Amino acid sequence: MKEFQRGVLVQYSKTLDVTGDEKGLLQAMVEFHNMILKFEDRMRDQGLKHIWGLIAGTCGLCDDCKAQTGEPCPYPDRARNSMESLAVNVVVLLEKLGLDCELHQDRVTASGFILFREE
Repeated sequence: MKEFQRGVLVQYSKTLDVTGDEKGLLQAMVEFHNMILKFEDRMRDQGLKHIWGLIAGTCGLCDDCKAQTGEPCPYPDRARNSMESLAVNVVVLLEKLGLDCELHQDRVTASGFILFREE
C-alpha cells in the first residue's frame, strides 16, 4: 500500500433485513463490489493508471471461494482483496473518521477503499 499516495474511502448502505435475508445481504455485497470496480474504471478514464480497489470482508463473487480449495480464481480481473487481509482494522478506521461501523438489523453498510497514485 506504500506505493499509493492517496485514497478514497467509499461506503454503501442498503435497507434490508440483515438477519432474515441472506440472499439479499450477499447481493448487496456483490453490488458494492461492482461499484468499486466502476469507480476504478472511472478513475482510469480520468487518466489515472495506478489504482487499487479494496473491499471490507470477503470478495463474494463466488459462492465458495476457490482459494479455499486451491483452484484458480475464475474472476482474477474482478476479484479484490479485503482491507482486513492487509491488516487494516476497518472498525477502528471508520470510528476515527466518524463513519458508520455499527451492525444494524435493518440495513447493511459496506466499506471499501480506492487507492491511487498520480503519475
